[in-house]
Amino acid sequence: MKPAATLLLAAMLPIRLVAVTLPAAEDSSSLKGKLTAATNRASTLPVDATRNAFVYFDLSEIPAGAEVRYARLRVYFSSVPRAGAGLRMHKVTGIWSEAAVGNAPTFDNATLSTIDPALVGAKRFASMDVTQVVRDWIASPASNEGFAFSAVPAATAKLTASVLVGAKEGSGSGYPAELEVELGPLPVVSSQISPGAVQQIHIANGAVGGGQLAAQAVQSGNIANGAIGSQQLGSNLTLGGTTAGTFSGDGSSLTGITAASITGKLTSAQIADGAIASVHITSGAIGSAQLAANLALAGTTTGTFSGDASGLTNFNPAALAAAASANANFMKWVPIADAGNPVDGDNGLGAITYRYKIGKYEVTNDQYVQFLNAVASTADPGSLFVTAMKEPTERGGIIRVGVPGSYSYVCRRAMADKPVNYVSWYSAIRFANWMHNGMPTGPQGPTTTEDGAYTITGAAPNWTVSNRNPGAKVWLPTESEWYKAAYYDPYRFGTSGGYWMFHSQNPISVPPTQCQSNGKGDMTHPGSSIVPSSLNCANFNNGAQWGGFIGHVATVGRGGGGTESFYGAADMAGNLAEWNESIISGSARGIRGGAWNDTDDLWLRKEGRKSADPSTYSSAVGFRVATN
Repeated sequence: MKPAATLLLAAMLPIRLVAVTLPAAEDSSSLKGKLTAATNRASTLPVDATRNAFVYFDLSEIPAGAEVRYARLRVYFSSVPRAGAGLRMHKVTGIWSEAAVGNAPTFDNATLSTIDPALVGAKRFASMDVTQVVRDWIASPASNEGFAFSAVPAATAKLTASVLVGAKEGSGSGYPAELEVELGPLPVVSSQISPGAVQQIHIANGAVGGGQLAAQAVQSGNIANGAIGSQQLGSNLTLGGTTAGTFSGDGSSLTGITAASITGKLTSAQIADGAIASVHITSGAIGSAQLAANLALAGTTTGTFSGDASGLTNFNPAALAAAASANANFMKWVPIADAGNPVDGDNGLGAITYRYKIGKYEVTNDQYVQFLNAVASTADPGSLFVTAMKEPTERGGIIRVGVPGSYSYVCRRAMADKPVNYVSWYSAIRFANWMHNGMPTGPQGPTTTEDGAYTITGAAPNWTVSNRNPGAKVWLPTESEWYKAAYYDPYRFGTSGGYWMFHSQNPISVPPTQCQSNGKGDMTHPGSSIVPSSLNCANFNNGAQWGGFIGHVATVGRGGGGTESFYGAADMAGNLAEWNESIISGSARGIRGGAWNDTDDLWLRKEGRKSADPSTYSSAVGFRVATN
């Protein structure tokens, strides 16, 4: 067992979504069953027929009890052999230390992942999903001894070159493996909670009703992100531990709950970033004496308010209510780190002074349908839906049914997981406003689509749109934010960082391969036997052919690691070109990235910039959003 640092105690607040990137704490390789003495000074870890590599990550900075939404291991290939000489990844089961040379540790014969470095290419990172392994290690820290890499095929003596994996001591020829862990509460459904059950987990995103917590259930964890009312908790419910949220009513229907236990004042100091702290709130109005006047509560805010809130300004009740029921898994984000990165001297783009996150995938038809059903069920003054979306011959993915005053929207067959197209720039920012406001349900207006990250005024089709408002929680990325997420690599030129010509960390001489697709619209990779593959490819030049089309949109994110940028954003080179926030000339807004119908790789390159009037839409243009 590794000498573990003391695990931090979990705070009694609901865990907020956060990404932690951990560098390798120890790495080594073995030769003929022995750890090599020079490995702790080498810049690479060789893997071949007689040598294995080992990497360990210290997880002690992750709080005990934290919920892991996603974990990704990134490994750098300094050099690679011929195709077919791949790597298998395993879970290490034996005790080892980089500093103490000895017998190589044992590892599980089961293969966690397989990758062909020759398809990835030298001097590039490859990514592997290790979510379940990290969850197991968080639950049982003593079992964490890291990962092992063995050769494919392991028994052959014909490997003519080693796979050289970057080591943490590397200063130019190697870079350490990294483990990216995204934390945040996972949704809990009613089937997971039974009468009498002891739940030491977080209950997130939605009202906690009687159907979800049965009478006499013992709840010793945290209850977060939802209204907790006297009619929603059974009369004999015992609430041990700290419970976040609010109580409506006077609590008279509850036993084991005293007035003193639910009485407390909520001050502005206890509210950060729009989130209500872990305190109990008594019934009655919450006025300016308890919350500082002008406190903006338009974003994602946990808990509920009783009373009329007449003492508050900038208070958005609809957004607050919607935030409590918003789906935490609605959008998957990837963190864009390395704040203060240098500008790309070729065009003056990419320098960002702050950390942010960007959607891992383009916004899908399914996500946009949820948006339409929330804000365009009675009327659609913002023209969020257009007729081309429903036309099979136009490659649209959404159908509207019903009559004016009573609309509903559904995805066309096999199109739910494809990126939404025929979206104007105005529709994209309204989607961002809706997410900023907590994905509320209601007519298009200031509390849903017309205010939030952006303030939209005037009449169709040429609305007036403000600059991004201070405190924006979800927005359309600027051209530089999009550009950095697509092309920047902090290891591009050693420690100084730089920009690749294409999204997937390849020099100008290696453009992406034209992806193909299966009958469901999932990307396939010519020449690769590994699915998903690490082969650098993109959906352009009519490569995805399915559904009767020569050239079509493809399922988001199904291309594997080779379609991702350094930061893990998928499909930034193909599928659909994407709107960004920036004004390019006049009123025209920026568009970046290649699309399914681009006939060459020009628009996939970093110099591939387009723009269009914000009211226009196309079968080849979609968008993704960003957050803080």
